[in-house]
Amino acid sequence: SGARGSRVSVFEGEVEAEFGGNARRLKPGEQFSSSPRLSPQPLAEQIAWSTRVDEHLSLLEEVRGLVRELDRRVPRPPLRRSSRLLDLLDPATVVVAALPNISDSLVQASEIIRSRVDLSPTLARWWREHIVDPGLEPVLDRLIDEMRTIGPELGEEIVLSAASEPGGDTPARITLLAGAEHPRRLAAYLREKTTELTVAHPQPRPLLSLVDDPSAGASIALFHASIADDLLVISNDRAEIRRIAALASGGGGTSFAGSGFHRRLLEAYEKGAGWIVAADMQHLLGRALAGREADTTRERLFEVLGLDDLQYVVTERKSSGGLITHQAQITFANRRRGIAALLAEPGPMGSLDFVSPEATFAAAMVFEYPRELLEAWPEGLLGIDPAGTPSEALLGRLAASIGRDMTFAIDGPLLPLPAWKLVLEVTDPVAFEQALDRALLTLNDGLAASGQPPVASGRLELGPDELRWVEIPHWGHRVYYTFSGGYLIAAGRPGDLSRTLREHRSGLRLTTAPRFQRALPPGGQVDFSLIVYERLASQLGPLLSAIGTRSGQLDKQQRRRLRQLDAQTPPSLFFAYAEPRSITLGHAAEIGSIDAFSLLAIIRALDLQSLGASP
Repeated sequence: SGARGSRVSVFEGEVEAEFGGNARRLKPGEQFSSSPRLSPQPLAEQIAWSTRVDEHLSLLEEVRGLVRELDRRVPRPPLRRSSRLLDLLDPATVVVAALPNISDSLVQASEIIRSRVDLSPTLARWWREHIVDPGLEPVLDRLIDEMRTIGPELGEEIVLSAASEPGGDTPARITLLAGAEHPRRLAAYLREKTTELTVAHPQPRPLLSLVDDPSAGASIALFHASIADDLLVISNDRAEIRRIAALASGGGGTSFAGSGFHRRLLEAYEKGAGWIVAADMQHLLGRALAGREADTTRERLFEVLGLDDLQYVVTERKSSGGLITHQAQITFANRRRGIAALLAEPGPMGSLDFVSPEATFAAAMVFEYPRELLEAWPEGLLGIDPAGTPSEALLGRLAASIGRDMTFAIDGPLLPLPAWKLVLEVTDPVAFEQALDRALLTLNDGLAASGQPPVASGRLELGPDELRWVEIPHWGHRVYYTFSGGYLIAAGRPGDLSRTLREHRSGLRLTTAPRFQRALPPGGQVDFSLIVYERLASQLGPLLSAIGTRSGQLDKQQRRRLRQLDAQTPPSLFFAYAEPRSITLGHAAEIGSIDAFSLLAIIRALDLQSLGASP
């Protein structure tokens, strides 16, 4: 309520609002104003800062401090370069999860979190309201106690696998393998636990039984465990335990070693293994579709996506060089096809040279087949459906003048309009302009025939630079562009375009910025097929500060604390490498960092939570 009148906004439940004889029942997301001159406001702005802003900022600082302490004090297991457990797996293995033994790290992390929560009422309230329900705390404590006991008894690696025969209807064979550091103590621990664990399946039965001789007798337990020498085996199939025991003792037997799936996993170990989860997709998809009637729509979709000969998917998580890297490699039986083939093999990205170190977002790619990027013209690209479209020959001339390198970036302020830019490699600017002019003429003929306004274009002199512009009616804004160094550079404002050219001439480059270099994943690859760089958190403070300033709820000290939080949020990087028969996708971020999206989620959750307590 203010000098202009009153506005009621509803987030939860229902509200009956009445003014001047007018009454409304408001649902979540709706607003009611006492004056038509009070324009609607986004609900996000209405709750951008609640009356508990200082508490929220304190919490964000506490969370950052907790993350930094965990990073500093909790040891990370070393990367593994080989695995004896892989060789023992079932030859029909289709899913593998190979994990480091992190029980000691989890116990230490739990102790650090508990001590910080006990010392900070703000952190304690957030922990119990949003992370762990008080009723689950005893369960979590018991789990940590179990890890403290059994962790030291196991080796450095634990491998969980599922095996299934092609085309078979039998249940998958689930097996867990781990080294046994102290076999006698581990056996005593498991024997004690077998009396505690039961499952209804459909009648009560033991979850786990410890068998001294896998070849003797039968058991009604769901899983069977065996410890032979320094090896722990748990499986739902006693025959699998016998096979592994014979193989481990040198008694022969079939092995997973030497298969294509095994070779692909060994490649991951050669580069250093952290957490690995892998699947034989060729087998799994074949099994899922076995016995089903032919579905031409599904087959066509798989063909268009290039997934009809998908072979293996291997996902990894590891920490190295101060970064945490998540990575997934998709392998195909043949050369990539369809949409999966649009990314080119790693190559130079000169278009990134037109992005400054202050960019908050940049996505660069090296692509194959420029023609495919123009096939959506003009409906997909422009949002219009004219009666006439550029001819195949004309689109071919446009595609022939385009290179294989493109970048889109937000390079400048986000308010009031984002300072976006698009940089596209053009091998022949003259041919490109000629083809574009003819394409626009053809497009306008079609638009006129369908009664739609035309696409306008023109030229603009701005200092030493000559700019061209195109105005598309459905967009409502002009796009300015020019050519420099073999690239087309486009932006939404002429000033942004001139600034880009000046910075490029002066040698300002995102790629040489220290924070960009720190975000790059470790490895021997010089180039990428795709890079997506973001440091949106650097703009989070100014955005929320602007909202708070307009509402008069953020003071100078609060804005300073918020900017400090933003400055401590490092950038993150998404990347891809495309090879003839594989694509590797990944994400890298500094260890101990909280990305911008997590920061936004924390703030949003807290403000919504505070609304119920602070009208």
